[in-house]
Amino acid sequence: IKTANPQLEKKTFVTPRSDRPNMYIMCGTVLSPLNYLASNSNAVSFQQMPDYIGSPFYPNDQQVKYQKAAFCGCDENLYKCCKTTRTVGGGFVESFAFGGEAPKKQSGGEGIAVGEPEAPWALPYAVGTSSWAPGGMENASHIAGDIGNIRSKYWPVTSPILPKPQAATTYELGDGGLIDNSGMMALLQRKAPKIVWVASCFTSFSTSYDWANATPENFNPASAGVVDQLYVLFGYNTTSEGYYYANDQVFDQSLCFETCKELHDLQLAGKPAVLKKKFTVLQNNWWGIVGGWEVEWVVLYLAKSTNFESQLPEETQSKINEGDSGPFANFPIYKTEMQNGAGDAIGLTTEQVNLLAAQGEWSVLENAPLFTELLS
Repeated sequence: IKTANPQLEKKTFVTPRSDRPNMYIMCGTVLSPLNYLASNSNAVSFQQMPDYIGSPFYPNDQQVKYQKAAFCGCDENLYKCCKTTRTVGGGFVESFAFGGEAPKKQSGGEGIAVGEPEAPWALPYAVGTSSWAPGGMENASHIAGDIGNIRSKYWPVTSPILPKPQAATTYELGDGGLIDNSGMMALLQRKAPKIVWVASCFTSFSTSYDWANATPENFNPASAGVVDQLYVLFGYNTTSEGYYYANDQVFDQSLCFETCKELHDLQLAGKPAVLKKKFTVLQNNWWGIVGGWEVEWVVLYLAKSTNFESQLPEETQSKINEGDSGPFANFPIYKTEMQNGAGDAIGLTTEQVNLLAAQGEWSVLENAPLFTELLS
């Protein structure tokens, strides 16, 4: 790289370790060009790796359309006629070169000269993008998106499917959880045959949902308190504003009830909600996922486990039982924000983290045969 780019001779490069797996994906979302609106019909996966950055496929092998964002939310009708159509996706660019102007030859290859970015897309940008959950809400307003959202120049990789070159445009970026909070989709794009899925839930199973009379036909996973990152993969949509899960189905919807009920029953029995499944993958053209093959996965689903809590020291159990007034309020499903008040808006205490980690470790050890079988 330095030989081909003498101006980078004195730059420091951090390279992946050769003794570690070479595939590590931090997921974000390409929301929209600056001051335009993201939606289920245009939000696209943004995948950040040590070696490459981009989005591997065109959604539905088509361009996407964006509507201009209202300036402050009170004048949205003025902008409904202001639209733009763009190509998004198609491939990757080497990480050190991401964020510059588009090359003359935009269809890919080796030794392609691209515009040098103002700053390299270093780890803090990747971490920030993959964690920026407010991005979907901020994007709804011209002002908020312009001020609050992470931004970068972006251009697509062209191909015979979408051959027209396109200049780099500044896009708003957000958390990968805005389009897929499970991390499953990027792995299924790559046809990973076995997956360990850690579902960090923000909601608990409902204690009032009528599980006894629920069926695959009438099941309502949102009312049952199932976390949306799970049920959207079966074709159910979320009503959460600023999230774009309408294109995430990869499993037959009839399988969702059985999966969720098994997890619920494990939690009801005091056990860790850990489940092993093998499902046929459905074709998903939005994500470029090929269907007709089987994926085997173990999900470690965050839920209360009375068996775990009963084995804790009496002092710890007592503090958990203090509920909202105690140091472990909401355990194990801590609040995403304000768990410990406005003074530490998104933080957890050392004790809270350690207790959650202990439950995670115990849950894996209690189900060691499932993980061993999956990974053998």
